[in-house]
Amino acid sequence: TLCVGAGVIGLLEGWGGPKALYWCVQTVTTVGYGNLQLTSTASKVFTIFFIPIGVAVGASTMSSLASIPLIKQRAKQRGGS
Repeated sequence: TLCVGAGVIGLLEGWGGPKALYWCVQTVTTVGYGNLQLTSTASKVFTIFFIPIGVAVGASTMSSLASIPLIKQRAKQRGGS
């Protein structure tokens, strides 16, 4: 999701990869420092769809990662390794 978002925003805004990826991470994590502003209408329209999808994918990923210790603990309690 981040790579796709960075690629699209990079093309629409004329930004390089690191700057576009920085914007995507800020946006998906909902930090939003406000130091990068979108200038094109196409970028703004893309962002309308990118934010909900990116936040949902990011939250799902974090939830999956956070559940790993719990899964390991349950397996250990059942006698697994």
